[in-house]
This record gives sequence, C-alpha cells and structure tokens, in this order.
Amino acid sequence: MSLVCTLKAISTEEAAALRTGSKTANELRALAARREPLPCGCAVISLPLFAGIIAMLWRLAPSLLWLWFAAFGLMWVLLNGLHWRLWNAIRRPAKADPQAVAPALPAPQGDELYLDKAWHGLHYLLTGGEAESAAPLGYLLSGGEEIGDLPAGPARLLSPTQTREFHEAVFAFTPEDLRRRFDAERMQALGVYPNNWKNPGELDWLIGAFERLQSFLSQQVAASDRWLIISLG
Repeated sequence: MSLVCTLKAISTEEAAALRTGSKTANELRALAARREPLPCGCAVISLPLFAGIIAMLWRLAPSLLWLWFAAFGLMWVLLNGLHWRLWNAIRRPAKADPQAVAPALPAPQGDELYLDKAWHGLHYLLTGGEAESAAPLGYLLSGGEEIGDLPAGPARLLSPTQTREFHEAVFAFTPEDLRRRFDAERMQALGVYPNNWKNPGELDWLIGAFERLQSFLSQQVAASDRWLIISLG
C-alpha cells in the first residue's frame, strides 16, 4: 500500500462548494425539499370510493369482516398516496433556502504541493511522534474539517486562519532544527511511514520536502484568503 499526501490551495468560493457537500448541508437540502402535508380535502374525496368498496365487499363476502377491513385500510393508503403525489406535483414549489442549496461541486483549482510519501516523516520531525498531534503542527496527519473522499483520497479542509497558523508553526523550525530531530532508529521502531529511514539520502529527501512545504505555505498566506485541502490516500 502506498500513501501519498497532496496539499491544494483553493478559493473561498471553491471551499464553500466543498463544504456544502457535507452531511449537514445534505440534511439542509433535504429539509428545504420536504413536501407539504396532504390537505384534508384529499382524504375527504376518498370517502365515497371507500364506501363503494365496502358495499361491494359486504355483498360478496358479508361474513369475512377481516377481508373488507383489510381492503379498507389498503385502499386508504393507496389512494392517499396517489393524492399525495398529485398534490405535490401541482402545488407551487416552496422557495428554497439559498444557504441550503449547494452549488455544483467544482474541480478544485489553484496551487498544489505533492509531498509524496514524505508526509509522515515530516509529521514526525515537526511533532516528535508518529501519531495524531495537536494543531497546527499536526495538520499533515489530522485536524481541519473533514470533507470526505476526493480523487486523491480522504481529505480535510483548512480555513485561511488555520493555514496561517500552520504557516507560522512550520516557520518556527529551520532545516537544521529538523536535521537534529531526525532519528532513523526511533522512526523505524515507531513505524513512521514508509519505514525505510536507514537508507542513505532519506534525511535530505525530508528536508527538501520541508522546504517546499514552507515555500508553498508562504505563497498561500501571501494570497490571504486561500483554503487548503490536505488529502492522504
């Protein structure tokens, strides 16, 4: 199994479209589309039909009371279901809550940083461990708003404020700081992915990824309103 990490910067409008794809937004859309109750008049219209059915069944099988009671209940359900459909088909549509209607989900646009398999090693160097850690240093592994699966894998969304916090936390370190934190033996023992830290060149590979992460975050903070999608899959 190969897990790679991608960071993508998107606009506020694109972030809004992604966020309205959440469970909460789906519930809001369902609420806005809920059909109106069936008017009492529809049930009243059904009464002559029910009376005719009961009279017919009484003549055919007067001793089988259970039969015409069952038929009565069945016809009530069927006819009122038909009236429900007809009523909601012809009634004037209710105004939808504009906040409950999600815009079409666009393909995310903007700058992108591909960290490949360096994400877990960077997380270890920034946080000192392999597991989920507190924000903002732990954002490569956890935190932010979950937005479901994208083509690149399960994804989380960081707001512009969280992006700035991540930027500040990452820039609290220098490449020399991370070099001192690198411990191949401990990383191997903890199972830091991809768990080949004793190979030559792994530290330089992580430092290169760290510098690209710093540069990428600086560009997004300079744009002031950039949201970040962090996908891992």
